Amino acid sequence: MNCRMPSLTSDLINNADPFSVKSGDDVMIEWRYGTSLSSPVIEEHHIGPCLFYMASVPKGNATPQWFKIAQDGYSNDQWCVSKLIANNGIQNVTIPENLKAGNYLLRAEVIGLQLAGELYGTSTTAGAQFYMNCVHLTVTGNGKVVPSGEGLFSFPSDTYLATSPGIYYKETDPTKYQFPGPAVYEF
Repeated sequence: MNCRMPSLTSDLINNADPFSVKSGDDVMIEWRYGTSLSSPVIEEHHIGPCLFYMASVPKGNATPQWFKIAQDGYSNDQWCVSKLIANNGIQNVTIPENLKAGNYLLRAEVIGLQLAGELYGTSTTAGAQFYMNCVHLTVTGNGKVVPSGEGLFSFPSDTYLATSPGIYYKETDPTKYQFPGPAVYEF
């Protein structure tokens, strides 16, 4: 799942008007449990990290190749989800300053880990819960870096399996949480 629903990735690439942002600027993400701006952010019992990926908009029907630009897990005695709730669902992510101008998808993701210590199939509620969405961006600026190599991957991938570190989570010490996917791309 690239952007919540398989058809959404295609719609964003082919039909959405891109939002323009300069490299180095922040993009504000607003999380809601429902479709109304007055909806709660997320259920308060949720715990887990927030991750942000970008992908150059592919040509034709090619699969997007994603690179991670930011992640926030457990710090200052709280999970990223708790920070979202405290900040009324508002979260900012910085577009890498050295990123080459062009059209990109930005994927914002929250992983609910409250049941991630039980594997899928062991009950109807077992496993990590994924909340993600994407936006089509036109990045402007003077950046020169085009991410490539080992920092790129596709969804789905073997780093997002039910048994992958960061997806299957049975740790009692949240400071030892291991993020799924590749490391944050070095610009």
